[in-house]
Amino acid sequence: MKYIFVIVCMVPLLLLGASQEMSIDAQIAQIQKASPKERVKLMNRFKRRIAQMNQQERLEAIRQMKRKMHHANTQAKEHIQQMQTHEEMQMQHHQNMNQRRVLDQVMHKEDMQGGGSMPYNKSNSHNFMNR
Repeated sequence: MKYIFVIVCMVPLLLLGASQEMSIDAQIAQIQKASPKERVKLMNRFKRRIAQMNQQERLEAIRQMKRKMHHANTQAKEHIQQMQTHEEMQMQHHQNMNQRRVLDQVMHKEDMQGGGSMPYNKSNSHNFMNR
């Protein structure tokens, strides 16, 4: 009978702890999505809540916050790197196109003047680009 009483008393405490964990997660998610002005208010609320926790709960809540914020920062950095790589590839492509266009114009001008030492064709301009 005592065991049943203990179990009945422990279940609500365990559920309360789980709901606090969920609300900490929810609170962190809310902070991450908030505007900068609202983020200040939410962080202050989160800090007050942490101050009311015991040491172990406080450490776990802070670890959760750091883990989630680090993950969000890592994702943002990866996105920025992907965008920079894409832009660099586009710039390189445009530079190559411009170089080919200039070379084609030079070769065409030489052909028109009759002073070219090499007959103009696209394969010559391609070979020039690969040197």
